[in-house]
Amino acid sequence: MGSLIMSVGSLIDQVIVQRVLLNMIETNPQALQAQYSQYFTADMFYADTKTIHTSLWGCYSAALTFLQLVTAVTQVFGSSAMPNVTSAWTKGNKDELKKSIETVIRLTMLFTFPMALGMMALSFPIMGLVYNDPLITDVGGRILLIMGVTTIFGAASTPVCSMLQGIGRVDLPMKLYTVCMAIKIGITWMFVSVPEINVQGATVGSMITYAIMTIVGMYLLIKYSKIKPDLFGTTVKPFIGAIASAASAFGAYHLMDSIIGSARMSIAVSLVVAIIVAVIVYIAVLLILRAFTATELKFLPKGEKIAKTLEKLGLIR
Repeated sequence: MGSLIMSVGSLIDQVIVQRVLLNMIETNPQALQAQYSQYFTADMFYADTKTIHTSLWGCYSAALTFLQLVTAVTQVFGSSAMPNVTSAWTKGNKDELKKSIETVIRLTMLFTFPMALGMMALSFPIMGLVYNDPLITDVGGRILLIMGVTTIFGAASTPVCSMLQGIGRVDLPMKLYTVCMAIKIGITWMFVSVPEINVQGATVGSMITYAIMTIVGMYLLIKYSKIKPDLFGTTVKPFIGAIASAASAFGAYHLMDSIIGSARMSIAVSLVVAIIVAVIVYIAVLLILRAFTATELKFLPKGEKIAKTLEKLGLIR
């Protein structure tokens, strides 16, 4: 039911955004013409209005794909967490429950933060490489820049709701989804209606909605589980590593770009180098900060072997 509500909400969101954009073009074309005149001819703002609003929505959809990639990864953590959380909850073992909740939050943040901040640091070259279209590169790049923040909350909300189900409150995620989708529609309508924001307002609406969903969901989890997880310890270290990772990716990309140029193949090479540098920096910072434990590594493929090796080197606890 929760997934159905989210899907219906997204469909309504799509209809509203395109309808508001079309109405804006029909009633006040000058507002959008000033921003997008380099991508559309003057006649299109007055005669061929349908092309503009669908093209702008296409830019949003292109950026949305990357958010969905990140949330697909974190859904795995939510699914894998439910048996442990349910087991601890059923046995009434608060220590085990606290440990399970913290493990899920930490693993989610370990993957979400670097991917989200990395998208923000490399938003324009990513869109330029994947779609090779000036409009999508520019508009989609700006949307992806904002969507990086949205990704953090969007990715975190799924495991939080899964843990609510794990403690027997299967009704709460559905109620939360319903309320948040209604909020999302209202906020999106409000922001998209502002000519200076237009299609980027859909991203703002998503960001505020997922933030509410994550914060309220975490509050409900703490309230009904009677467990207060160490949110500071589970998020700060991954965030520090992600900042260092994103900064190194940004620097590496622009260094490579200045050396080999900005042709399509050169962008691909620069992005690959930037991503490799970012991964190396991120892992190094996490090891220095001792941001994860052997138990958490075992959630990953070949995690036991990796954990044993790092324990021998004294890099994890």
